[in-house]
Amino acid sequence: MIDFRNTYKVSCEKIITPKNAPLESKILQLSIETRSELRLKIAEYYARIPKEDQVLED
Repeated sequence: MIDFRNTYKVSCEKIITPKNAPLESKILQLSIETRSELRLKIAEYYARIPKEDQVLED
């Protein structure tokens, strides 16, 4: 499961743009399984009924 509470920000003055970065820079990529989990999590989040709308239904 993807845990968005545990994320990291990379700050490096040498990385100006993705194309203008040192050769030793690493590109991080999600695995196929993780991308699938992320899509499901995002779809579930946007498919839920917000609390504000639930009040109107009651």
